[in-house]
Amino acid sequence: MKEENTMIENAGTLWLSDGSTYSLQLGHNLVGRLSGIYKNDIGINTGDVFMGRQHFIVEVVLNKRGYCEYIISDNKSKNGTSIIFAANNTKKVLTPSDKVYLKNGDIIAAGKTIIKLRTVNQRMGNVQETTEDSSGKTQIRG
Repeated sequence: MKEENTMIENAGTLWLSDGSTYSLQLGHNLVGRLSGIYKNDIGINTGDVFMGRQHFIVEVVLNKRGYCEYIISDNKSKNGTSIIFAANNTKKVLTPSDKVYLKNGDIIAAGKTIIKLRTVNQRMGNVQETTEDSSGKTQIRG
C-alpha cells in the first residue's frame, strides 16, 4: 500500500496590496477576516468589515499530471466574492453555487479587500487522485 503524501508546504500564495502574503495548502482553504471567534484556515489581518470572517474557499487539487489547480467558491458571504480574470480582465461575481477555476494573477475581491493569486508552477511530486465526498469536501488519495 502506498503511503499518502498530502503535506505540501506551499501550494500557492494569496498576495494583498499591503505586501502581506498567505500560503495556500493542498485541499480546502477557508479564507476570511481574522477573528478570535470563527475558525478559518487563512485569517487575513484586515480592518475591512465588508470581508466576512469566513468569506470564501479556495480548493487546491492536483490534476492527473501532478500540477495544482485552484477552484474558488463563495462561502455564503454577506457581501459576495468577485473575480477579475488576469487573462482577459473580465469580472465575475460568484453566485452561491459557483465553483470557478483560477489561474496565476487572477484577482479576488472579498469585501473591499483585493487579493492576487500566485500559483505554484511546478509539478508537485507524486500524482494524487482527488474526489469529493458526500459533504462536498475534497478527499485526496495517493
